[in-house]
Amino acid sequence: MAKARDNAAILFVVMLFGALIGSVLGQLWAFLAPGGLTEKIFTRFISFGLDPPGTLDLKVFSFTLGFSFRLNLLSLLGIFLSTFIYKRI
Repeated sequence: MAKARDNAAILFVVMLFGALIGSVLGQLWAFLAPGGLTEKIFTRFISFGLDPPGTLDLKVFSFTLGFSFRLNLLSLLGIFLSTFIYKRI
């Protein structure tokens, strides 16, 4: 049982790194090919999450929780590619 949970955690980290690498490649693409059609395709992103973040204020302390994801085409490609490589290994 613990092994399956460890594998899920490792898969999540691998997918996160794939998204980060894809996002960096998208930003690099925008820098190298400014103003073109490919820049519009590869650098357009979808953003979702808690915006604005939720706040719980109890006067003694306050707790704020928020997150957001910004995914572009290359970050999605990075997630799928990293997951594929992880499953093959």
